[in-house]
Amino acid sequence: SRPAAATSAPSASSSSCARGGTDRWRLAPSPPAGPLASPSPRSSRSPPPPAPPADDAPPEPLSVPPSALTVSARVVPEGKTRRDAQELVLGQPILFEITVSAPRDVELFEPVKPATGSFKLLESQPGTRQTTADALTETYRFRLLPLRVGFEKIPPVEIAYRPRGATAGGSVSTEPLRFHVVGNLENEQDPALAAPPAPVPVIATNWVLVWGLSVGGAIVVAALLTLFVLRALDARFKALAPAPPPRPANEVAIERLDALDGTPDDALDGAARMATTVDILRQYLGGRYGFDALEMTTPELRRELADADLKGIAQTDIDRVLDEADLVKFARIVPSPESARAVAPKVRHVVEVTWEPPKVEVEEEQVPVLEAATQKQRVFAGAIDLGIAGALAILLFALLMVAGALEYGFTAILLVSVLLLFRDAFGRSVGKVVLGLAVVQRRDRQPPATPKQLVVRNLLLVVWPLTLVLEAMVQRRHPLGLRLGDMLAGTEVVQGGRR
Repeated sequence: SRPAAATSAPSASSSSCARGGTDRWRLAPSPPAGPLASPSPRSSRSPPPPAPPADDAPPEPLSVPPSALTVSARVVPEGKTRRDAQELVLGQPILFEITVSAPRDVELFEPVKPATGSFKLLESQPGTRQTTADALTETYRFRLLPLRVGFEKIPPVEIAYRPRGATAGGSVSTEPLRFHVVGNLENEQDPALAAPPAPVPVIATNWVLVWGLSVGGAIVVAALLTLFVLRALDARFKALAPAPPPRPANEVAIERLDALDGTPDDALDGAARMATTVDILRQYLGGRYGFDALEMTTPELRRELADADLKGIAQTDIDRVLDEADLVKFARIVPSPESARAVAPKVRHVVEVTWEPPKVEVEEEQVPVLEAATQKQRVFAGAIDLGIAGALAILLFALLMVAGALEYGFTAILLVSVLLLFRDAFGRSVGKVVLGLAVVQRRDRQPPATPKQLVVRNLLLVVWPLTLVLEAMVQRRHPLGLRLGDMLAGTEVVQGGRR
């Protein structure tokens, strides 16, 4: 028979040395051959069934009483409990741990399937074994699952033992463990006011308005920037404008003589007509033979004409006209209108006879200069490049709109900036390849632009919403058809492939 267990307060763990059973069991006689095998400390087998003692044989006394053993049990929840260690959650596995301490010469037998009441035994987990000089401690672990809500308990678990070399053994039991099992949907036991919820933003971002104002602001800034830069560069553009090619000296002389013949006498007296006619002759002779005749004296002019090819004109005829002009200028002689008009046909004859078109010298080894691209070609090439970048940006913006991420819409603008910046990275952009254009340096022999120049000339297009119109207007007004990027990088766009 077994004495009643000592009572204790319910707890997640319990320890007992008094709950030792006095039931004794005796091993059946073993075969004489071979000694009795010792059970392993972690053996999962049950103690051997007790042999029925003879009716007349008295029970064999135990050499190790149950009071010499100490047994304790505790429960470790795998999750967080709700209130304290006495409270478990329905459906949340727990770890049931039994620790037994006994003298060193005692063999302990682990319970294989202990009775767990309303708790389901999920599995047995590996335990531990510790041995000292005079004591043995073993720990058994079982994984349980609460299956019922309410006040439940894990019943006592019996652990059998046997002194070594003895044919009879005893057992000790754990204290029952009592718990309050609560469900996940159970009402709160101690209701309290919940914490105030976090603030919820009630102001939504109107991205249509944001993007509309951004585009409008960019247009205004671009317009002001364009006007400011064009006004600052206007004087430079005028200085860079190439001068018109000089007109042939004979055309200028004939045109001035015709205008002089059409001037009435009452508007021009004989002295002024004579001086104007001689100035026309001097200007023509200087342009024809390449010297500044207007700044020369009459003797200096004669010396220059001595070496000039006057064709069929005698130098004395020219000297006579110059002498008559000197008399009018220095002697204050006023010729009659008729005599003054008579000088003009002589000058016209000199112009018509002595004129010869100048010869243009062409170097034989001179590399032909590539013709600059026209405004129309550059506009079409730029439109192709911008169209490709714009199509990709629109596709990206549409994907962001579908995904509801318009706050990242600026990435579409950045995509256009990157594509425009590196559009000439391989020497020519797609638009230039289609139009047959190339980027070269503004130097002799027009070498191809370097990679650095190809990037620098497009650097302003990184902020293309502000500078795209500015670049187009500067290119249109520049005398050489250059845009700001070309002026910074020292490049130009020409017709034809790369040298």
